[in-house]
Order: sequence, then structure tokens, then C-alpha cells
Amino acid sequence: MRRRTRTLGEMLRTRHSATRWRAAIALVVAVVAVSAVPVPPASAKGSRPCGDAVRRISGSVDDVPVLFVHGFAGGPSNFRAEHDDRPSMLERVGGVRGVATYTFSYSAHSLAWVTDPAVGPALADAITCLADDPAHRVVVVAHSMGGLAAQFAQGQAVDGQPVGGLIERVITVGTPFDGAQLLSFASGAGGVIFKEISDAALDRCDRADRQRRARNFCGLLGTTETPAVQAMIPGSASLDALPPWQPHLARYPIAGDIDVTVGAFGLEQVFGVGDLAVSVDSAVAGASLGVAPFVAVCHSSLFDLFTAIDDSPCSHTNELANRRVERRVRDLVRDAVRDAPAR
Repeated sequence: MRRRTRTLGEMLRTRHSATRWRAAIALVVAVVAVSAVPVPPASAKGSRPCGDAVRRISGSVDDVPVLFVHGFAGGPSNFRAEHDDRPSMLERVGGVRGVATYTFSYSAHSLAWVTDPAVGPALADAITCLADDPAHRVVVVAHSMGGLAAQFAQGQAVDGQPVGGLIERVITVGTPFDGAQLLSFASGAGGVIFKEISDAALDRCDRADRQRRARNFCGLLGTTETPAVQAMIPGSASLDALPPWQPHLARYPIAGDIDVTVGAFGLEQVFGVGDLAVSVDSAVAGASLGVAPFVAVCHSSLFDLFTAIDDSPCSHTNELANRRVERRVRDLVRDAVRDAPAR
């Protein structure tokens, strides 16, 4: 039987110096950020006039719309991430019968907070446009800050129509509903882990080693003062100001969790550090009543933790290509199609 792991948040309850906060924020930016490569125009026949931010990737306008929303410093291409040459999440979901896949892009504004007109309000418009039929309630699949954009959008009204009523369900992956919890690690064992990662990060940047897969780690360390990063600090006024979820709206959160084994003096302790950017508690905080959160668990040692940013399938940058996460998203979309009213 797997022993229960304690989150670092359960062990650490100390205040942080301004220097540590700045370093932690920079680290979260680097862990969370992924490249924003534009998705080419969809080749499927037919389209909906839902603006330049929306692209149809597969399916017909008569199918149930599934809208993919990327996260901070990302782009729609994040959902095309593959592992071991297996189909991407976008391809897997696109293979579900009766589904039309769409992407929503705010990549040009992805350092802004979700209240920016090009992010949350534009997403609300996109959902309203796609949900043009009672049988066309939208399934939203969101990664990271994209889930917070969805939370903002569902609380809006477009032309008098509450957007939350146009959404069939929201599936989130690694969304920091309670903030990016890595920012709260300061001392004790959590401080050791934080120092291990930050020292390795600084060393890599000093050596100008910027060839990490599809990411520019060092180049993003200057974005710590952006509205999005400041808003995702745990306990921020921006997080508190997000509209509450509509009670009827089903929300299915998915989290990554890397169990880190720390050994000292012949003793071992296992700590759950979430996906390195977002703790499990934060990622599953958006679950609707009665929904069991899904957690994909991986393992690492303290000495391999920085490598895990790139290599672990449970890290924030890799979880969209995690086989278990992909399967969970596909199954939830399939359930939504099965439950959709007949046209």
C-alpha cells in the first residue's frame, strides 16, 4: 500500500523575505512557461465566424465543440505535445466520434492577467459563439492559467446570456486555483528543495544553456513583474476577485504530482511537490461537488528534481503529454458527447 505523502505546504508555514519571493516567482515563471508556436489554420471543412483567436482543428460544425485553452506564456501548440511518438492530446480528443476540436489563442497577451480583454472576455465571446445550439454546449479543456481564464469567462454575460450556462463542463490540467504554491516554499525541507532547483537554474543560465526542449528558460526570468505572475501569487487580490463558479457547472480538475524522496542520516521522507509549479491542493481546488480529482503521480529524487522539469511526465511543462492525463481528458470528453442532447 502506497504511503501517504505530505505536501510541502503542510509542513511549511513561514513568512518569506522579499528576495526569496522574487527568486521563487522567477522560478515559477520558468517552470510554467512553454513556447507559443502558432497552430496553422484548420483544414476541416466549414467554420464558425468566432474571431481570429479561435481555430477549428477537426470535426464538423454539427459536432460537440471542445475548446482547448492554453496557459501562461503558452500557445495552442502546447496541446500538440507528444511523448514517445504517441498521438497528442489534441489528436486523441479529435479522434472521439461526434467531437469538433477548437483552439483558443491569447498567446500575444499570455503574460497579461485573465481580466485582459484579449484573455477572459475574449474567451467568453468565443464560448458564446461556439455554443450556437442547445446541443452545442461547449466542453472547455484548459491548461494552467487557461483554467483561470475559463473561471473568469463562465462568470460573464455576453449579450445578456450567462456564459456559464453555455458550457457543458470544464476540464483543467495543472490550474493554480489557489495560486502557484511553489511561491510559498521557504524553509525546512521545502527550502532545501527550492534551493536545489534555483541553484541549478542559475547555473544553467550562467552557462547560457538555453537549448531546453521548446522553452527559453533564462529568457523568461525577466517576466516576474508581469500582471499574470503577480496575480498567481497565493492569496493575491486578483485570485480572490475571480467570479465564483456557477453551481451547476461540472468541473473536472487534473493534477500532476511528483513524489520526491529526500534521504538524510539513514532516513527517507517522501514529499509531494505537485507538478513543480502548482501543488496538488491548488490544482484540485476547482473541483465541483461530487467530482473526484484525478492525480497523475510520478517519482523523483531530490538530486534529479531539476532534471524532472524537462523529463518528468508529471511536471507542469510535460503534463499535457502525460499518457494518463491524455486518457483522462479523452474519457471525460467522450462522456460529454454521450450525454449531449440529440440535435
